[in-house]
Amino acid sequence: MRYLTDEEYESYWDELGGTRETVARDLARSEDDLVLDVACGWGYYTFRLASNHPSGLVIALDIIPSAFTSMLRLQRELRAPGNIEPLIANASRLPLKDGVLDLATSFLGMRDIHMILGSEGVEKTIREMSRATRKTGRVAIAATPPDLAETEDMRIAVEVEGDVFGAKSLPSKFYRSTFDQQGIRFGTRSYRTGLKMTANQTRTELREGIKIARKVYHRDVPDFTKVWEKYGPTIERHGYGMYSKITVFLGEKD
Repeated sequence: MRYLTDEEYESYWDELGGTRETVARDLARSEDDLVLDVACGWGYYTFRLASNHPSGLVIALDIIPSAFTSMLRLQRELRAPGNIEPLIANASRLPLKDGVLDLATSFLGMRDIHMILGSEGVEKTIREMSRATRKTGRVAIAATPPDLAETEDMRIAVEVEGDVFGAKSLPSKFYRSTFDQQGIRFGTRSYRTGLKMTANQTRTELREGIKIARKVYHRDVPDFTKVWEKYGPTIERHGYGMYSKITVFLGEKD
């Protein structure tokens, strides 16, 4: 693992070392599939899914209305595919019929759902994704489970996101158990960027994250000074492995 340059850091979230593109390509089965992207945010993953399903449709779901304003702007700027249908809804109560989806997926969105709805909300969301997926359809969730963190920089990043923002990454056993309960065959795939943030980049990241948590998610989060007093020394020594390794929990309905 190497540190990001400051130039790379500026576009790190947008690009993530091509991880979103790779995951979306690996999940592609048929070009005309009906796909659901849960907690889509600004649409970076949505656009990749749409590119890999050019004759299908990607439903982009989020509970934050402002996310779609940013998505539409980026869609124009990046000339992203148009086969995307925005849907403002609570992921734990999907307004979709049973068995209509070919693929229900989420890229790091379960952390945001946890921030709003907690672990129970994440479990309900997976149940809903399964309900709305047809037989032989698939559910795929990209996450950063703490038990699969390989290095101290990865571990501290997962800990900070959960403790400070409530964007908790749940352990792999949670996903295995939830998939099993829904009759979904369980498997995992790992993707690595090979990159981590420097301490200075992490300061910027945390300050911006605190602003977003307060303004968008209305979270009562601590001030940056308190956060850095607690976690800064470890980050100074090891860096911040945010998104350095992403695990996809992939299941197919019987």
